[in-house]
Amino acid sequence: MKTRQSFPACSPWMVFTLLFISTTILSCSKDKDEVGPVIDAKNELTYNGQTFPLNYGAIDDYEYDGSHTNYEFHLFHIISETDPVVPTYLYIDLFSPNDSFKGGTFHYIDTDNGEVDLEGKYYFDYGYFSRNVNVETQEVEEFAAITGGTVKVSGSGSDYKLEFDLAMDNGKTVKGSYGGTFSPLNATNAVSHNQTADLLNKLSIPRSVK
Repeated sequence: MKTRQSFPACSPWMVFTLLFISTTILSCSKDKDEVGPVIDAKNELTYNGQTFPLNYGAIDDYEYDGSHTNYEFHLFHIISETDPVVPTYLYIDLFSPNDSFKGGTFHYIDTDNGEVDLEGKYYFDYGYFSRNVNVETQEVEEFAAITGGTVKVSGSGSDYKLEFDLAMDNGKTVKGSYGGTFSPLNATNAVSHNQTADLLNKLSIPRSVK
């Protein structure tokens, strides 16, 4: 019969080795659970050869619909809470194929163009970019709808990083990244931001009500 060999009291190097192995395993397991694109957020976007800063992010959570969790991401450059002009604004409507929103690489899909299989896909089907939005006079200097591209998202809860490369309906592109803590769009400290989104929704191509 095979006998189990007894070991003397653990030496310091053995304790260190076991601790290192267990820590590595736990770390790898955690990393696997939190897989997402690696994003170096610059908090800016480039449009038509010009670079514009971004300093505020907001989320509108439309929750899980049985196949996807829908988060609307709103990125702004805000001068101040009282200034009616929003110099830069980007809106992207993202769908994550999970019962809670998870990061990944989202691809633009034209869902208005016939039957589309969306099962298991990270996608977005709508969004737009605008410059110099005046919520008081309801004037917008420039507006362009998204017609293609990708958005990478990492993070969870209220902390996210986004990297985007988007084609617009005017033949131009919007590229950039943003990272930070995202507030609810209807938060009391984001009234002007909510007004911006409401105004642009009125001016944009009509969409079905969610």
